[in-house]
Amino acid sequence: MATLNGYSGTLMDIAKRIGGAQPEFIRALSAAEHGAGFRALPFKPISGWQEPFMRQTARPTVSWRHIGGNVTAYKSDREPWEESIMLLSGFSKVDRLLADADPRGARVYRQEEDSDYLESIGYQLSYGLFYGSSGSDDAQPDGLMQRLPTGGTCTVNAGATDETSSMYAMRLGFKQFHGIYNPSATGGKIIEARDYGATVDETTTAGAGNEVYRTYFNAAVGFAQKHPYSIGRIYKINSSNTPTANDMFSLFSKMEGKPDLFVCSWVTAGYVGSLKSSALHMVPDDYRYDVEVSNVMGIPLTVDVVLSDSESSITL
Repeated sequence: MATLNGYSGTLMDIAKRIGGAQPEFIRALSAAEHGAGFRALPFKPISGWQEPFMRQTARPTVSWRHIGGNVTAYKSDREPWEESIMLLSGFSKVDRLLADADPRGARVYRQEEDSDYLESIGYQLSYGLFYGSSGSDDAQPDGLMQRLPTGGTCTVNAGATDETSSMYAMRLGFKQFHGIYNPSATGGKIIEARDYGATVDETTTAGAGNEVYRTYFNAAVGFAQKHPYSIGRIYKINSSNTPTANDMFSLFSKMEGKPDLFVCSWVTAGYVGSLKSSALHMVPDDYRYDVEVSNVMGIPLTVDVVLSDSESSITL
């Protein structure tokens, strides 16, 4: 992905440029089996904890006129907008005596535990991308479901009436939809990992505690929707109500063009497999989308395990 107007590519692109442990952190963070849909988003560094921008909501209009007649100028509608950076944090702690007793060494023992925490952060990031709700928790950004309410702009109903799943569509790029991170909060790193070494782990019992190795992780991330039509959703999908070509074209029309990426669950991927020109294939080690990829009308479709096959049961 080429650099454009300050963009630095995907999450892995940036991690490779930073060097050090960042690529290993991102691989653990983006483990396919733990949900990693967000990693396909273009990422860019910003300063501060918010990214303000002007979002165009309506184009300027023109009118026909006779020769010598008058024309009225109509400006476009733009509104100030901002996306906030949120923190996902966690810390691993392992009993020092257990770690020291590992025949492979305490370092290996701790790395395995740290990797699990990074995968958990990746899972929560991916879940937040789709189902995050600032209404239920103001410390997390709104996910795609919140940005695209049922029946709203850029949504298409596949027709099911019971508990169902969705396909999410994204147009990625500078003026579309992307992930952002805040380098000033983490010293230019995507993932901040701080090793506090051996510390005393206090418990609720007064005076009780044991010695543990502790590592603290911070991920500062936001999802910027620069254009109101940059994300879409086909909802109410089940075995009896699968997306049709007409549903696809209707979604393309609402989004003002074909998306760059579809994301859905494994079950939903099976439902759309009957669409003409759809094909399921494997792309090992392709970090840009995922290792499980379909192709729908020439558009990559990523399977993300965080997506629910019964979204109507999700409480946001």
